[in-house]
Amino acid sequence: MARKMTLESAIKQAQEADKRVKEAENNLAATKKKQADCWAKVDEIKAEQEQARFNSLAKIAIERFGENVTAEQFREMLDTILINDEVSEYINSEKAKHNLNTEETTSHSCNYTEENTNPKEVEKKQYVICYPCT
Repeated sequence: MARKMTLESAIKQAQEADKRVKEAENNLAATKKKQADCWAKVDEIKAEQEQARFNSLAKIAIERFGENVTAEQFREMLDTILINDEVSEYINSEKAKHNLNTEETTSHSCNYTEENTNPKEVEKKQYVICYPCT
């Protein structure tokens, strides 16, 4: 037969539950702060990379066209270069390589799931760890 709960034990259980809720809230707040810090770092790194690309492009512009080239003149020269089909194909292939590398790091190609072990039957992309393939 089950033991009947007393008022004191019910209060003790409620206090312990309150304590666990408070700890979970604190952990959630700390995790959200860490998440915000991580995204800020991502934005900072993106800005640094963008600045590095800009600086290298500016260096090339100065080397090729001299220091007296204006932004409009440089844009016209750049547009002229990009009209060339070979240059456009190269740029598109590099973008495709970059996109492929990005996809490989965020998804798994065999789409293995625990519910469905046949990759061909999985229709949507799953972001899971594929234990048979690792």
